[in-house]
Amino acid sequence: MTRRFVLPWLLPIQLVACAPQLTIRGPDPASVAITVASQDRICVVSPPDGRSGDTTYEGTGMFVSRRIVQSLRGHYRNVTLISGGGEKHVAAQCGAVRGRYLILPTILRWESHHMLWTGASERLMVRIELRPTAGGSVSRVVTYSATRPWSLRPTEDLLTSQFDVATLSLLSPDSAHAP
Repeated sequence: MTRRFVLPWLLPIQLVACAPQLTIRGPDPASVAITVASQDRICVVSPPDGRSGDTTYEGTGMFVSRRIVQSLRGHYRNVTLISGGGEKHVAAQCGAVRGRYLILPTILRWESHHMLWTGASERLMVRIELRPTAGGSVSRVVTYSATRPWSLRPTEDLLTSQFDVATLSLLSPDSAHAP
């Protein structure tokens, strides 16, 4: 009999505790006028994998860049994923495919706990820069961060639809997509 009362109380607590906390900063500077036509080629650079302390989370860089490509393809026809490298290398790669803009994500933090409950939160923070291929200077920056208590769900689930909104806000001329 006691078990029946315990389970209904635990389930709502567990569901509420798993909801992520999201923060989006940017795009900065908002005053920069950006005009991106739907036919412009946009190059998304795959960043190095995320780290936390001495731990490297293999495949997270490719996961983030693919998510950005997926977000953009709903609004822009020509989105290309290019492998990382030095700034000159990625600019040359983007120029070779006639890319007009570079999107450079950087995983600032990726912390995942896929073991028994440790009490530690899962966190990620991604900085996304927009640069014109020709000029090379940063035009806009947005930072997305999410935190949630330990969960059995993969850390990648912290890249919610708000991550897509943050990505699209980089290319909006008036930050209309900005949260």
